[in-house]
Amino acid sequence: MHNGQARRGIASPSYKHGKYCSRLPPRLKKLYDETGRRYDTQLLSCHSELRLLDTLLSDLTQSLQEIGDNTELWARIITVIESRRKVVETESKQQATHAEMISKHDVLVYSEELTRAMREAITRRVGGEAGQEILQEIAETFIRVQDLVLQHGL
Repeated sequence: MHNGQARRGIASPSYKHGKYCSRLPPRLKKLYDETGRRYDTQLLSCHSELRLLDTLLSDLTQSLQEIGDNTELWARIITVIESRRKVVETESKQQATHAEMISKHDVLVYSEELTRAMREAITRRVGGEAGQEILQEIAETFIRVQDLVLQHGL
């Protein structure tokens, strides 16, 4: 019995992350686990891809030591190195984008707090119709700023 009815992937109760390590041959699984010691999972979203490429690179260089100089093997090593470079480049772009998104969020939080503080101070110190006019002018300015942000994607 091969348990063909077993749930796979995300439907399986033992599903963890869907990445590569459970499908690797034992010799590559060992190398993959060794490369895992070099990475902090909080730093890299491309963590599994880098580990897999490093595993393959380790395996290829071991083969090179066993076989000796081999043009085809060198070509595969260069291809893996180039693939790794692209993954690292992608990760760098993702981290830069993520940092930018955090700063936009922070700006939103600061502007909300600033708005609240201005509203309270103007209401407390000026009050009445004059205070309402000041708040209205500030609200109109904020609307213009929001429109600028939306128009220019700032």
